[in-house]
Amino acid sequence: MVQENTGYDVAQNPSLSQKIKHPFFSAQKEEDAYEVTVSLTDELTYEFVQFNIHYNTAETKTIYKGTELRPHTYHFRLPLEDLFNENADVAAKETFSIYFTLRVKENDDWIEQDYPLSLALFDQFDAFGLSQTIYQKQIVIPYFTEKEEIFSLALNVPVPNSQYFSEHTLNVFKLSNSEFSLKGKLSLKAFTLNQIGITLVANRSGKEYFFSTNHTLNEQETETHLNHYDYNFTLDVQRFARNMLIDNIADEDYDVYFELYLNGLYNPISVPVTTNGLSLPRNCFKDVVLSYGKSSFVLGLKLKGSQQAISFAFTKYQKEIYAYYKEAAPLSILRSPLNQRKNIWVIGENPMEANNNGWAFFCYLREQHPEQLVYYVLDTHSPDYAKAYAYDSEHLLEFKSKRYIDTLLAAKVLFFTESPYELYPSRSPMQIDFIRAKKIFLQNNVLGLENVSDTLGYTAKNFQTDLVLASSKTEERYLQQTLGYPEKMIRLTGLPRFDELLKEPDSLEVASNLVIYPHDSSKGLYYQKDAVHELAESFLSLVKQPEFKALVTEHYLTTIVALPRSMQDYAEKFEELGCTVVAQKQIDPLPLLRTCKIFITDHNPLAFDASFLQVPVLFYQPDLRFQRNSTAVSLRNTYLNELPGEIATSQNSLLYLMHQVAAQQFKQSRKNRQKADALMHYPDTKSCDRVFKAVTEYLQ
Repeated sequence: MVQENTGYDVAQNPSLSQKIKHPFFSAQKEEDAYEVTVSLTDELTYEFVQFNIHYNTAETKTIYKGTELRPHTYHFRLPLEDLFNENADVAAKETFSIYFTLRVKENDDWIEQDYPLSLALFDQFDAFGLSQTIYQKQIVIPYFTEKEEIFSLALNVPVPNSQYFSEHTLNVFKLSNSEFSLKGKLSLKAFTLNQIGITLVANRSGKEYFFSTNHTLNEQETETHLNHYDYNFTLDVQRFARNMLIDNIADEDYDVYFELYLNGLYNPISVPVTTNGLSLPRNCFKDVVLSYGKSSFVLGLKLKGSQQAISFAFTKYQKEIYAYYKEAAPLSILRSPLNQRKNIWVIGENPMEANNNGWAFFCYLREQHPEQLVYYVLDTHSPDYAKAYAYDSEHLLEFKSKRYIDTLLAAKVLFFTESPYELYPSRSPMQIDFIRAKKIFLQNNVLGLENVSDTLGYTAKNFQTDLVLASSKTEERYLQQTLGYPEKMIRLTGLPRFDELLKEPDSLEVASNLVIYPHDSSKGLYYQKDAVHELAESFLSLVKQPEFKALVTEHYLTTIVALPRSMQDYAEKFEELGCTVVAQKQIDPLPLLRTCKIFITDHNPLAFDASFLQVPVLFYQPDLRFQRNSTAVSLRNTYLNELPGEIATSQNSLLYLMHQVAAQQFKQSRKNRQKADALMHYPDTKSCDRVFKAVTEYLQ
């Protein structure tokens, strides 16, 4: 075994031998070692030189001479201890890819070149007992890289599901009061399937329900090394609803995942179940109602993202109230002309929240236009309910009450900040048939820091609106050019919460906070759990750094970590590091921003609000292994040179930028101030006035 500090240094000669496939290679785990055997073609004139282990983060490779078992067949043994010897740190994290070196004769020249042990270079692959292992309390996982399909080992590094899972096709989808059933095909790369299950993951509580699924091997392709399986899943919906009743589950959204147990791997891989292009019939979106005693569960189908990931909204009603809604909804169509004359406005964000643009605009209307008949939708279990009730109980609509149903069905205008169906009785897009109100999209935040084309775009399958409010000329362009909205549907008004944001504070805040504010990840995307974990670990690693601690101490800063719902499980870890932890959904962010010296985020849109208050903003965009290129947010591409903050792609560059901000006395740079000004067309406290005027004129 010889180590060279030459990195990958693979010859880039486009030789003929790269196009020739070899017969086969095998990999297996034997005791405390991985063993590899390759059988090479006899169509080449070559000399076998060696095997190589390439370190994917360090510029080194380790050479193994290998053994010739018979003509054109070579073998080598990789002891696990060799991997650890190269990494003195017991918590080392590394990935290793395996190559072999040939000296090939082409024409009259001999060319020495490293070749990856890739599925693409071999006709057949065999895995004899290939499995992950725990050696000296460290975990080694075998996998194939996503693009080049190179056989690799991960040391203490989780492996993205994409390395194993190839594709999924849904052939049959059925949803009724008695069953939820799926039939389709899925494909795995190189590895074989031991067991498959379906897991329903609750968005709010995190509770999981697992169900076994039948599967059969359909085909094994030698050329692509894909293993194709048929699966058949049926869920007794009535029994599941009874379990929810026993567990006392209230309203909840469930994302549907495959749990794939592969031969040789300890833990299953999870991927969302998607329609993947299958056009579902309209009746699949009808509400499924399950009644027990005095309660009714209403199940509504929701599809998320470009892959149309399957999700369900379970809404728990008093039985008599939902029965009342079913009677009142069809009649509301007949009463619509009369109801429209009442000019009722209904506002909401989602049933659990009253702390964003919707709530700001509601408060404005009650104080500045008391003549306007307006109501706010909120669940009695919301942490904001006591605040809202104390403010104006008369105009508060309790979600799922008869008064809420009557008012929503009679409304002329519905203001929303997420998706309009979040405020519908069953939170299902299909209820749009009965709700005749014009839909006004207030937005949660300034758009552009995440890809919302598939969820909020003009052509999105499950999103509809009549009018969109924008905060700047830049956002107007984004709405038209990226999201596809026609100009006549857009009004440049500013966002309602900007009025409070830009208002002079009643008192001078003296606290000095360094705020870390990660974005809340969307559900139903591939590998999202892995990406959330890796991003949380990136922020934890930052807070641990001595240089970070020294800067915070030197400038008397308090580190506040505002965790989104997707990262709540990491609260204790941040607290152990001396951070003050708050939940994003349970705080008013404005006081936090007004006491903020540095605002750090990956791509949370609240960064714009911070920049409008002249707070220095740093966007931390580490290279995440589990961030798919197709869904990755590119801040530079979205806002070009208009982003009012600096971008760091590594921990060192972020720390460097933090020192720069500190050296500038925590003042926003003139360049970023100019960029922030360009993203707020109206730097005043009149946004609510403009929203009211725009909507009034639109209705006329």
